[in-house]
Amino acid sequence: MEPRAVPLYPAECGDELLYRIWDVQYACQQLVAPDEPIPDRGETAAYLRSNPASERRWYWTVGDVDGFAEVSVTDGQSTAWLDLYVAPDARRRGAGRALLEAAAARAKEQGCKHLIGEYVEPGAAGFVQAVGAREGTDRLRYSVLRLPLRTGPVPDVPGYERVSWTGSAPEELLASYAQARNAINDAPHNDAVDEERYTPERVRDLEADAARRDRTGYVTVALDPTRTVVAYTEVQVARTAGASGFTGDTAVVAAHRRRGLALWIKDGCLRRLAAQRPDVTRVLTENDVTNAPMLAVNDRLGFVPSSVRTEAILDL
Repeated sequence: MEPRAVPLYPAECGDELLYRIWDVQYACQQLVAPDEPIPDRGETAAYLRSNPASERRWYWTVGDVDGFAEVSVTDGQSTAWLDLYVAPDARRRGAGRALLEAAAARAKEQGCKHLIGEYVEPGAAGFVQAVGAREGTDRLRYSVLRLPLRTGPVPDVPGYERVSWTGSAPEELLASYAQARNAINDAPHNDAVDEERYTPERVRDLEADAARRDRTGYVTVALDPTRTVVAYTEVQVARTAGASGFTGDTAVVAAHRRRGLALWIKDGCLRRLAAQRPDVTRVLTENDVTNAPMLAVNDRLGFVPSSVRTEAILDL
């Protein structure tokens, strides 16, 4: 009997079912990047039940959670993002194809032009080709940092003020913070990916979603003399003891680059996290392999490469 992808509605599910999704994700992770942290069972269940206003998500499972897929679409974008996992002992039986077909159909219904995921295992390249997808130009290096930092503090950058907060952005900085976040569009990415569009409303939506998931955002920014945000970085951490940190974007507005701001604010953010949450001992980050400036920043801070993930694109 051919595997069948069944829609999953996390708000209607008990914890046990959602924990089985984590089990599949963890088993897959252990095969390809055992040193990388992933959210724990509780974090995963909270994420699946979250529902940010600016993003739509759909989920499917196969069998007794032999596989799992998620499609997400940010409002106003024509790109759909795919996470797909098949348990190691359930592979080569059609589960991955069934999940992908369901995901692609939903993305197409939403008017998306591309469905994009990523893979680590060399064997997955054969699956990508078999389902009619193609390898994209983006390759992401994942890296892990052990806290506390073992290097000395980065010196202040003259002419700028470094400001940090936990949770929600201060109201007086919200507008320029949202505008600065659009600087991430200058980072390497292929033409199939829509540019991000951050507004104060979207920032508040993302902050509220993190709070619903019991996660704390540690944000550090650089302000120019007019107290405008010109660089930012973020790490999100669950409030549970011993959680791992996961970096968000780090970016600098074009007119303020090549002055050491990215290194300065990221160093400050990580030191603040280590001081306030000594139970957090690992932080995961990701960067395009061609993004030499950010790779240099992470190497300087002590991040150690753990895996490289290749983009896969299904044109719809």
